Amino acid sequence: MCETRGIAFTGSGSASSHLAFDKVAAKRFAAIAGIPTSPGVMLEDAETALAEYGRLIAKPARDGSSYGLIFVNAKQDLAAVRNAARTEDYLIEPFISAWKRPAVCWSSRTDR
Repeated sequence: MCETRGIAFTGSGSASSHLAFDKVAAKRFAAIAGIPTSPGVMLEDAETALAEYGRLIAKPARDGSSYGLIFVNAKQDLAAVRNAARTEDYLIEPFISAWKRPAVCWSSRTDR
């Protein structure tokens, strides 16, 4: 809205914000930029991935950052993911705790 009305604001523009809400597309663009991302897991492979990684996280592919998160700690948690995936697309990834997650920061400034 601010962009279309010519109102100055801080933060990402509407195109970047829209892209960030589509987690699958955002991961694709991050990979193109050389930013490492966690591997995606197909729903039909989730049980095998749970055995491999120990924990998974499932999130709506096109919603806000914490809406609809499902933490998969055991095989029975996959039932909730399957039920949720009936009504919207879900992205499933290995769970990475904050202390293992690398921090990625970048700037578009060229005066540094």
